[in-house]
Amino acid sequence: MSGLSTRPHKRMGVYKNIHQVPDHHRLEEHETAYVDKDVWEDYLDWYLVPPRNSESKREQANRSFRLWNSFMQERGRHYALADPSDVEVWSQRLLDEYAPGYAYTNWAQIERFYSWLQTNPDYIHVYQPFWMAAANRTEAADELWNIKVTRHWEGMD
Repeated sequence: MSGLSTRPHKRMGVYKNIHQVPDHHRLEEHETAYVDKDVWEDYLDWYLVPPRNSESKREQANRSFRLWNSFMQERGRHYALADPSDVEVWSQRLLDEYAPGYAYTNWAQIERFYSWLQTNPDYIHVYQPFWMAAANRTEAADELWNIKVTRHWEGMD
């Protein structure tokens, strides 16, 4: 067991919801910083190191990314610049279209991507929209967060 809390708001820094984030720190304010950058490939370079470096892991990650990227394109936003409302709508869509386990697999991959973005000095991310959505008890994101916590405590995550 790790020392991480099962409650998302305990994992966050100062900003617990999007309304607390000053405008100049909002992700959508930094869209120009992401032009001509392949942020997803940068993430895969980090994520797919041994022992995770396999063709099946790459395909699963890219499958999740394609779902997320398509969704964010529909919303007119860059895939690395979501807010908690994007996360909640996508979470509900995943749960409506897929079994909870498969929905979680896709959600967790993108949640992990956003955690990586938040800790990577090459990208401007001062908050984690997936954790905000779950912490603010939005129904679908909270359901997927609970799957994450359950799997973690059972040693499966």
